[in-house]
Amino acid sequence: MYQRFNKLAGANTNVAQRLWLIVLPFIWLFIGFLEVFSASKFMGEFLKGDPLYFVKLDVMWRIIAIFTFFIVYFLVPNRLVKQFVRVSYMVTMVLLLLVLFTSPINGAKRWFSLGPINIHPTELLKFSLLGYLAFMLPKIFRRHSCKSYRLHLYEHVAPVLVSAGLPLLLVLLQPDLSSMGIVLVAVLVVYVYAGRKDKHIKKDIIYGVLLAVILVIVSILVEPYRIWRIRVYLRLLTTGEIVDKFGAGNQIYHILIGIGRGGLLGVGIGQSRQKAGFLVETTAFTDSISAVIFEEFGFLISSVLLMSFVVWFYYLFKAVQSDKLPEDLRLLVIGYVVLLAIQAWVHFGTNVALLPLTGMPLPFISYGGSALVSNMVMLGLIAKVVRGSSGTYSVARVLDYRN
Repeated sequence: MYQRFNKLAGANTNVAQRLWLIVLPFIWLFIGFLEVFSASKFMGEFLKGDPLYFVKLDVMWRIIAIFTFFIVYFLVPNRLVKQFVRVSYMVTMVLLLLVLFTSPINGAKRWFSLGPINIHPTELLKFSLLGYLAFMLPKIFRRHSCKSYRLHLYEHVAPVLVSAGLPLLLVLLQPDLSSMGIVLVAVLVVYVYAGRKDKHIKKDIIYGVLLAVILVIVSILVEPYRIWRIRVYLRLLTTGEIVDKFGAGNQIYHILIGIGRGGLLGVGIGQSRQKAGFLVETTAFTDSISAVIFEEFGFLISSVLLMSFVVWFYYLFKAVQSDKLPEDLRLLVIGYVVLLAIQAWVHFGTNVALLPLTGMPLPFISYGGSALVSNMVMLGLIAKVVRGSSGTYSVARVLDYRN
């Protein structure tokens, strides 16, 4: 009787953990709505003559994103998920190519503009590319173990370079260095995990890191504003002084003012001053939304929000350790979790001056339709896999991974 009770209690605990893996992102969606409502009114009035302009779009996108989650989680048949990912990858490739022929917005060709709606293909690439690789990599490494490194490059590395390198090159041409870098890191993690038993993987890690570093350095050197951001960051890190407060250091200067003003308990929701035109363009409710959260809610509550991300990522990694999961499903979740974790880390890091300033929205919270939809697609696929890891149905059939 005691053993049966423990078994039942353990099962209920697992169910509760899996439930929170879904509930937490929905809580973040609600927090995001509150902060976008608070932080966007000034720029809505200033840019569009309507303080609720961005709020209306945000509500629309959050509703679409929620419906997308339920469609992926409940309505997409398990046997068609692999095909769904493949089709998404091919469509995204076409969109990434076509977006280069659009008119630039702020010097970049990243969006398709349909009236007030902007579609960002790079956000769609995040879930489609990692999903595509999750199904491809196990098949590649199952073929055979290559005796020579030259054969390994041809059999194992070349297919990944083609599948991931081409879309990432298109992202770099937009240009969108931060998104390219984050997706590249997630791709490298998924590749290394998939080939962890291959004898050549250590060489791949060394060459991959060197290639990534070279690409980042070259990309920084060709754009003067990136060099200035690095200089501002290094000066702040070494001396505590912000240089060029009206130029390259302006954004981080006002971010830190807002965080300092918020203190431990915050100034209250809707009371942020930095959102009123001090933060560049629309970053108060996109790339710098956590700075507004720190100002309005204070360090204590904002730290709880940050820790909720840490806990969520921890339990997701823990959930995919189940022996019932096939390799490709594990890779799928690992890729998505790594991607979302890096985005959250970069966002928080840049908004508290621990990292050089770069544009990165906070998953599930920041304003941005394409990002919200992409995040909820990933959440839907993650939820399907985590649900399957409980053994409620045959996981081997979830994505028909052997076909």
